[in-house]
Amino acid sequence: MFRKKENRLLNKEENSSKSPLQQISGAYAALISFSKRIFHRFGPREKYFVGIAALIIVVSVFAIGVQVYIAKTSAVPAFGGEYREAIIGLPRFLNPVLASTNDVDRDMVHLIYASLMRYDLEGNLVPDLAKEYTISEDGREYRFTLKDNLRWEDGAPLTAEDVVFTIETIQNPQYSSPLFQSWQGIEVSAEDERTITFRLSSPYPPFLENTTLGILPKHVWQDVSPKNFVLADLNQKPIGSGRYKVEKLLKDPSGFISSYTLERNALYHGQKPFIDKIIFKFFSDEDEAVKAYNAKSVDGISFASPVTLKDIQNTETANIHEFKMPRYFAIFINQDQNEALESRQVREALSLAT
Repeated sequence: MFRKKENRLLNKEENSSKSPLQQISGAYAALISFSKRIFHRFGPREKYFVGIAALIIVVSVFAIGVQVYIAKTSAVPAFGGEYREAIIGLPRFLNPVLASTNDVDRDMVHLIYASLMRYDLEGNLVPDLAKEYTISEDGREYRFTLKDNLRWEDGAPLTAEDVVFTIETIQNPQYSSPLFQSWQGIEVSAEDERTITFRLSSPYPPFLENTTLGILPKHVWQDVSPKNFVLADLNQKPIGSGRYKVEKLLKDPSGFISSYTLERNALYHGQKPFIDKIIFKFFSDEDEAVKAYNAKSVDGISFASPVTLKDIQNTETANIHEFKMPRYFAIFINQDQNEALESRQVREALSLAT
């Protein structure tokens, strides 16, 4: 009796001298040994049910771990890679002064050029090149202050003079800008290198939308005459201050541009884009663009009508985004083109019928 008690006291002293990790390891080993002895006493039927229960427990713990991991983490984009997009149509002028009438030009200009203001992902107007702006009480004067250390992609400083030059180019009828009418009655001046003031002849609340216009570099364009403005190589090889810059362009045997490769602009003033390169490939119609997509020579199509969607292969792996496009349908009754339309009753009948 005394000997057994002494042995228990010795074991207790040995355990107390072990580290917590050793104690836990010993307890785990003892638990495994005990579990094996119990498991070997089970018959085949009991072993089967115990195995099923153990499997369910393991799967449940794994599923809970996955759910906790998903709940506590979120996917974020990584820098790198390239994106190839098929575009219907051809680029003409990668120039914000001339680009407003061509969808292809307009989309690329937004990537290559920066503006005083821009739209964010929610469609709100936010500063881009501008650091801040103020509006006078009468709504006729807008003053913008540029951000510090703005640079063009060639390293030259971007100043208020570039903004003034861009607006004055649009306002000069010799340059034939499609934006000519929208900038009439507006005076623009540079107070210093970073401050621009716009003075309107009358209050115009939507004026801030005008300032989403891409800004041209004066030091590059100032020597181009009005008669050569639309013919300048800079319309195809632009110098901008936006998220991307032109790396190269390719032409087909006919001399038409077949693709543009844009790369990330290291001197961009805002958050750097995640994609290293964007490659635009141009096609004459939707059928050719869909063929390129199905052949995996492009990663996406800029526009596909509902009619051509049926020709896209592997639609289960494709991400199709729908956009509501503003449009209207109208009938213009030209009385001087048809004698029947001169009759009021005919016009009223057509109006009621439609």
